[in-house]
Amino acid sequence: MKNPSNKFEILFVAASIGCAAMTNAPNPGLSCPACSLTTDATAYVAKTKSEWKATKRYHFTIITRFENRSSGTVFLGRCNPASTKPLYSFFDADTNRTRKYMMPAYATFGGCVGHDKQFELQPHQVRIDTLLIEGPNAFDKQTGEGVGRLAGAFKLRFDVRTGPGEMSPMVPLADRTSNSFSVRTSQ
Repeated sequence: MKNPSNKFEILFVAASIGCAAMTNAPNPGLSCPACSLTTDATAYVAKTKSEWKATKRYHFTIITRFENRSSGTVFLGRCNPASTKPLYSFFDADTNRTRKYMMPAYATFGGCVGHDKQFELQPHQVRIDTLLIEGPNAFDKQTGEGVGRLAGAFKLRFDVRTGPGEMSPMVPLADRTSNSFSVRTSQ
């Protein structure tokens, strides 16, 4: 490398060295290498809710187990300070993108309020929750039919952060995403 002769080249070299050092440095605030989110089964049957006559909706129950096996405290989000369940998202686990993508019918919509009252899990603590999953949660305005995929492979993802409050960094996706599970509908 040639000897830097002006301030710009010196600044550029210093910035490059600084960036290289930052990318190799561990970031303990974003780590939860042992966190684990699992479901109680790998297959579920969604049953029709008979009280809904106008629209056909389905429901099933998932029991989740979230374990903080790390040496640091983690915080599970919830929609509002009084909620007894963690905030979760329901998403497609099918990685075959050759078919047309359709969002899961069980995806949740709605607004949550800002707060700093997350569920705190100390190192090695376990949290078990029973979640009632329902769908479809969106409907076509023209036809009234439910929107989204009711059957297939899905996963859950919790909102897990390294500190209290909604502005704290999230733990990596792998550490807050469940195993894959299948859902089929009863006829």
